[in-house]
Amino acid sequence: MTEPVGWRRVIGHDGVFRAVLDLWPPERAGKTRPLQAGYHAGWCLDRDAGTPEIESGPIDLVGTRSVLPGQRAEILIHPMAPEAWASVSAGTTVVLMARARQRRALGEAVITERVGVPAHAPLRLEPLDLSRQRPGSAALLVSDTGAPPAEPPTVSAGGQQLPLLGSVWSTAQGEQVVDAPATAAAEQRLAERLPVLRLPRDKPIAMRISGATVPTATIIAYHSDVDEQGIPVGTPTETKWGVSEFLESSRSGKGGWTVSLPAPGRAVVVVVMLFYPAPVARGEPLTSSTASWGFRIAAPEGRKRVRH
Repeated sequence: MTEPVGWRRVIGHDGVFRAVLDLWPPERAGKTRPLQAGYHAGWCLDRDAGTPEIESGPIDLVGTRSVLPGQRAEILIHPMAPEAWASVSAGTTVVLMARARQRRALGEAVITERVGVPAHAPLRLEPLDLSRQRPGSAALLVSDTGAPPAEPPTVSAGGQQLPLLGSVWSTAQGEQVVDAPATAAAEQRLAERLPVLRLPRDKPIAMRISGATVPTATIIAYHSDVDEQGIPVGTPTETKWGVSEFLESSRSGKGGWTVSLPAPGRAVVVVVMLFYPAPVARGEPLTSSTASWGFRIAAPEGRKRVRH
């Protein structure tokens, strides 16, 4: 049997929402790429809310390999945090949102059936197997067990500190602190701050993360295009790691980790998202804190950067 990867490995239940998705054409939704099975979609469950929450619900496709802009398809939605979907049932319309800081709708899905979705299901966070780690890494992990970071770490690459693109961070008091651009202008200003790194495109990228705590999950998104404001667009190519993959691709050192990211290839922008355990009281649902950082990759000599 094939080992599940990415979100399939950590999702805490087997329930799904059956739905019919209308993926809007570019003239309505802007530039949109085809959706593939396994796409980690974000959904607005209450489109009338002033600042709606976006809930994670990866999709599988029924009877097709991809959905093109302007097409309709039957899909299965896997809600990562089912407690947020308590009011969703047959007949509910949910809005597919772009995976970008600027909130932009890409289409709508009408729920046709709720199948086995529980009221609550914590994520299956991967246990640490210290026997597989190098002695230095294992010692550092043991010393930091049970100490979630109080704030996002500092991240650098190519000798430059990377700007924090956004974070949702849980405090010891159980509150969530959200730090993300709220307008298109703020997102554009953030995109302009991304450092341009001159890196070989066929070699791994060394990234430095401060702090001893190991992320429970890592997503490295490789964007091959940007819009006129320099903001990544389209569906990125992603590499997803659990704890074991992170440790196998990194080495510990004084004050943090040096991580070897896969070679960027043709990517123009790289965005790294780290998930950490959040402090929770005994008996409370497991939650996580997450933050993301990014940088541009300089175009090869003699070639112009795409769109910006």
